[in-house]
Amino acid sequence: MKAKFIFIPLALITLILAASYLYDLSFNGNQAIHFLPSTTPIESLEALAAQPQLRGKVLYIDIWGTRCGPCLDEFKHPPALKARFKDQSLAFVYLGAPYGYYNDVQLWKKKLRKHQLHGYHYHMSKSFYNQVWTYPGIRDTFSIPHYILIDKTGHIAHINAARPSNPDTLYQQIIKLL
Repeated sequence: MKAKFIFIPLALITLILAASYLYDLSFNGNQAIHFLPSTTPIESLEALAAQPQLRGKVLYIDIWGTRCGPCLDEFKHPPALKARFKDQSLAFVYLGAPYGYYNDVQLWKKKLRKHQLHGYHYHMSKSFYNQVWTYPGIRDTFSIPHYILIDKTGHIAHINAARPSNPDTLYQQIIKLL
C-alpha cells in the first residue's frame, strides 16, 4: 500500500515535468519572436548575416546562455534600445550558447519567451560557438554575454560591441552603422 502512495505522486510529478518540457519545446515563436531556420545549419557570422530575413540590416548580436546570470541581467536593457531604434534597419539577433545538455533547446526557448526577447533567434551548434571566438580582435574569449555589430553589407563592424547596459556607447556604435 505504501508503494502506491509513493508511486502516484512520483508519476504525477513526472507527467507535469514532461508536459512542461514539451510545452517549452513546442514554442515556435510569435509576431515578435522569430526563429531562424535550422534546415541549413548556420556555422559563421557571415552565414548568419546572409540569412534572407537579416540581409541589408545592421545586426546587433547577443551571444548568451541560459545558465549565465550576467546574460539574463542584460535582458532588462534592450526594450529602451529597441524603442530608440524602432523604425531603423536594425535587427536584434540572439544566439543561444550550447551547453551540451539534453535540455539545452528547451531551456533556451523557455528563457527567451520568459524574457520576451523580441528579435531573431538561433541556437548555436558547438562548432559555430567555437568558431565565433576565433575572429581577430575578439576579447574575453568564450566569455558571455558577448555582443557583436554587423553592418548592412554583412561585415563585422564591432567584434566587441557595447553591452545594452552601456547605452551611450552602444547608441553611438549603432548610429554610425545606420
